[in-house]
Amino acid sequence: MKIHKTIYFVALLFLSTMVYSQAFNVPDFSDDKIGTYMPMLFIDEFERTNNYLKAMQINNNRYYDVICINKNIVYSNLNFHDQFAIKPDDVNLFVFFENNGIRGLTDKNGYRYIKISDDINYYRAYRMYVNNRFFNILNRYNQNIITKTDDGFIYNKEKWIINLGVFNYPEDDNFMFFHEKRNGKYIGIQYIGNKVLFYDLEGDKNKEILLTIN
Repeated sequence: MKIHKTIYFVALLFLSTMVYSQAFNVPDFSDDKIGTYMPMLFIDEFERTNNYLKAMQINNNRYYDVICINKNIVYSNLNFHDQFAIKPDDVNLFVFFENNGIRGLTDKNGYRYIKISDDINYYRAYRMYVNNRFFNILNRYNQNIITKTDDGFIYNKEKWIINLGVFNYPEDDNFMFFHEKRNGKYIGIQYIGNKVLFYDLEGDKNKEILLTIN
């Protein structure tokens, strides 16, 4: 009897998930529209300040932190903490544009987004973009102890990955990386004019300087 109840529950859960998913289906997008889009306001602020946290915080729930267009469903992710599907009624109001080879879209409230990748793994696409910005800073200095990867860096033979979720960012840090093995180890980065500080963020986020590049 317990087996039958379990099978019934699993089947019901599967059907509920299918119905929920289908409720967010939209007509198939053409291949040139599929991919990852970033809000222009974020891009402008990020390039102006070189501070990922501040660039994310200017949103204040006015626009989508990211738009990921799949073939027939569209996702976003609030603060890179809560993924959700965008309602078809809102998706249908997207206006796509192309200008000098740059593709983008405008949402129902008039906010503009630039397509940064054809990749529908938007975490990967976003990490590469933010990490490239970080290394644009780091490349101003003569250093050979930090090795770039697609989504982070290698330091002391350990791989660190750029963190996109803003909830556990210390207020003063421009960037934040977590250890590849996901063991609770974090490194915070502060870019202060003529130097880059690397902090060990353990436990209560007391900052112990690991490295200074200047």
